[in-house]
Amino acid sequence: MPLWYNDPCLGGTVLGAWGASPASSKTLGERRDEAADQARTQLARSLRVQVQAMTKDFEGNRDDGTMTDRNQVSRVITDSRLEGATVRALWEHPETGEMLVWVVIDPKLLGKIEKGR
Repeated sequence: MPLWYNDPCLGGTVLGAWGASPASSKTLGERRDEAADQARTQLARSLRVQVQAMTKDFEGNRDDGTMTDRNQVSRVITDSRLEGATVRALWEHPETGEMLVWVVIDPKLLGKIEKGR
């Protein structure tokens, strides 16, 4: 198994996730896309947890009486971060044929987004 299978964030050095696609009659590209979509979904789930916590703190500190739609804020931030998510590696199990795809958010893009918060 690849190193990123057990630690997709490589000890906190990247923000990553992996997805899987079983052996099938689909093309290599279709299987890669299927697994990459799963990985991006996992990244989005992870980011939503972080964004919801940040949004809750933000709302807790507001004293002008205005409200923000927390779900809308989460979607916007998550979508902008996932634009930088790219496939960094794929691996096919030699016995089962299952394909694993590792997706990572570009650290440079993540740094720019963090500064913009």
